[in-house]
Amino acid sequence: MKYKYSKAVVIGRFQPFHNGHVKMISEALKESKQIYILLGSSNAYPNVINPLTAHERKQMILRWIALN
Repeated sequence: MKYKYSKAVVIGRFQPFHNGHVKMISEALKESKQIYILLGSSNAYPNVINPLTAHERKQMILRWIALN
């Protein structure tokens, strides 16, 4: 398969990880051989705007990857 890019970066808070994020990552995978997923607000202590820790968000993304 020929890719348009060798690498791509997807940045998001993923609070929580949802179908819109899945679509964004899926599109990046169609265009790039390799992608990097960066968690925004990763150092933020859980609060009303960012209720999940970086570890919890990472686990959600890894579970989705494992299922697909």
